Amino acid sequence: MGLFIASLFLFLVGCASDRVDHRDLDLRVLPASEATFNPEPFISAAISLQSMGKDAGSLVLLRAANTADFYDYDKLVVLCRMLFIFRDGIDYRSPSLGHREFYGDTTFEDWPLEPITVVDGCPFWIVGLVFAGARSPDAASQYVSYCITNCAWNTFRYRQLNAGQKRSALAKLLQSPKWKRPLSDGEEFLLSSQIGTSWIQGEKLTPDEQLTSSKLAAIMQRVKPWPSSWAVANTNGYTSDDWSNLVSAATFLQRCDPTSIQKTFVEWEACKIQDLYCDYLTGTKLYLVTRIIFDLPETNRIQTWDSTWPIKWNGGIQPSIEPGPNSNNGRVYPAATDFNYFRGKYKYRNLSKYRSN
Repeated sequence: MGLFIASLFLFLVGCASDRVDHRDLDLRVLPASEATFNPEPFISAAISLQSMGKDAGSLVLLRAANTADFYDYDKLVVLCRMLFIFRDGIDYRSPSLGHREFYGDTTFEDWPLEPITVVDGCPFWIVGLVFAGARSPDAASQYVSYCITNCAWNTFRYRQLNAGQKRSALAKLLQSPKWKRPLSDGEEFLLSSQIGTSWIQGEKLTPDEQLTSSKLAAIMQRVKPWPSSWAVANTNGYTSDDWSNLVSAATFLQRCDPTSIQKTFVEWEACKIQDLYCDYLTGTKLYLVTRIIFDLPETNRIQTWDSTWPIKWNGGIQPSIEPGPNSNNGRVYPAATDFNYFRGKYKYRNLSKYRSN
């Protein structure tokens, strides 16, 4: 009887180990890196993969890469940078991310783990602009396979970090001697926003936060343009992450001094903001944001013009974009005019009730 129980125990342990070894990595829970980077989901994924051990963790990572799409590539690159370290004598191959421009006039040589750096176990995205080119369909699996073959498994053990630990890591990064010049307000804003310090949580914000051109450029980098056709809108071209970024941008602007918003919008219309094009696509971002900021009435969309269009609020908490033609008529969106008009007629929308799709 004792031998039977012992054998049963070993069998169950073996089954449990087998289940762990064959867990899947859900890439959908990881944010799109260059626009919405958040270290917490990546830390959680790294902890899970490390708990499996090198062989099983590498297998799960590779299995995820085999089914990854174009937008998953960056996520897998980040995980590989966290989980693998370079071996001596290996001429390491950089990931296929396209052209990169780093914060603070830094270069590839400054960031061996680019597109991220890891400070006290907290990863940060340190690339300001990424112009991704075409990739082969199996680029993700090729990169993961390359790391498994040519790199060593990282012995540093990731762990969950509290808010204070993440702020401490951010402070070290902001004070790094690697920066070739002082970081701009926008660059510091984007780095801080990755741990929620100055984004929707607003720990650094005051009710009279001053909007500057660099902050507006940083905010708009996160916002996705309005889908430009019936087809795109009908296929949910705006994801939950896209909506969260749009609402976050509106939330930040609601906390800004309105005079500074007016001034900065005018600067944008005059094409005077560096790193923020005064073009049609950027105009669609500002168009959507202004319709999120204000509690605009929804009217009959067939018989009369609706100031909220193309956004439908579905009970005031779950927005969606309705399909429809999207023509710029060759004009720059009058963001300052719209903002002032809405501000004189409507109150700010209560975005605390927001719920993503």
